[in-house]
Amino acid sequence: MSNHCPGTGKKEDEIEAAEESVELYRNKVKENPDIRRELAKSLCGLSNHLRDAGRREEEIEAMKEVVEIYHSLAKEDPDFHRELAGALSSLSNRLKGTGRPEETVKTIKETVEIFHRLGKEDPGSRRELAGALVCLSDRLKDNGRMEEALERIKEAVEIFRQLVEEDPGLRRELAGALVRLSDRLKDNGRMEEALERIKEAVEIFRQLVEEDPGLRRELAGALVRLSDHLKDNGRMKEALERIKEAVEIFRRLVEDDPGLARELAGALVRLSDRLKDNGRMEEALEPVTEAMVIYRRLAEEE
Repeated sequence: MSNHCPGTGKKEDEIEAAEESVELYRNKVKENPDIRRELAKSLCGLSNHLRDAGRREEEIEAMKEVVEIYHSLAKEDPDFHRELAGALSSLSNRLKGTGRPEETVKTIKETVEIFHRLGKEDPGSRRELAGALVCLSDRLKDNGRMEEALERIKEAVEIFRQLVEEDPGLRRELAGALVRLSDRLKDNGRMEEALERIKEAVEIFRQLVEEDPGLRRELAGALVRLSDHLKDNGRMKEALERIKEAVEIFRRLVEDDPGLARELAGALVRLSDRLKDNGRMEEALEPVTEAMVIYRRLAEEE
């Protein structure tokens, strides 16, 4: 029996083909520098294949080269700044979790700076700016820079609020940013403000679910967070009601998509905790037992 993992050969074949494409474009660029953009796209594809194969360092090096190419192109033609920002954002995502927090923050900061400049010339870039600010807030949090993370997500929320006034179709993005703002406020010890923002996010998700039931998972996730924030503020009965609601939504979702069983189990554990918080010890046993059954089944399937 082969010791190779299923699909390993296919991944390596894809990487080899991508490497050949990159080398082809490298040779063409020597003759015609105007096709550097095509080389960057080929390198981006190689980086994606390396990521899929778990070759993190090579994946990052390929994406760094993409960024270098777009840097040079943007110096010659400002129209390439948007593609440079996209490459920087991809590099930041790849750097996440590799033990290089400063480099990760620096990379996404440059993305934000580019979108700030683009936003002055093209108001249509504000949505991209807000998205980059959300990512920057996440990276700052990962780096332990909680106050800065809070300031950046506040900025993102304000932009999304303005955008929603013009286009209600962006309410989902606003709600997601509000969830993060709530978390950042909590990180900074501002519990009451955190509760208000997560309440606002839940209300938006409720409205969205009426229009699109496909967003029930996001509503359930926001309800879990709302339950947590209510507990942090000593409002135990309300915290219990909200986690009950989240569990019921996850139950229905799991009927359609068993892949969400882990999220149901997590909500059940919280339900058990909230029942204990309310002195209902005997009732707390049932949901945590159900959660353990789910976790055991998931472990067996893995």
